[in-house]
Amino acid sequence: MLFEGTEGWVRAWRAPNRIEAEPKSILSADVKFEDFPFLLRNEKTDFIECVRARELQTLEDAEVGHRSSTVVQLAYIACLLGRKLKWDPVKEECPGDEEANTLVRGQPGLPPWTIP
Repeated sequence: MLFEGTEGWVRAWRAPNRIEAEPKSILSADVKFEDFPFLLRNEKTDFIECVRARELQTLEDAEVGHRSSTVVQLAYIACLLGRKLKWDPVKEECPGDEEANTLVRGQPGLPPWTIP
């Protein structure tokens, strides 16, 4: 991950755990939580706060959540099938791949709920 700001940049790798910065003094800067000019909330807490308040917008709209989870589900389906998939985001299907599409659609709902 690369974070760039007005006073330099910080790059972090997850594995191996390594951090670089320019200038290097950024790594020893004393930064406090209250110094951040924006809210630091995660999507789960944010959603619960929005439901309770009944008036707030979530950090991201439903479409962002839908598209994000779709990518994860497609990766899982590709692993199950042991092959690459092609995805049409408009039709929300794998063109010409009924085996993958069956997994995309999932199991039909229990009565009285169904998936068209």
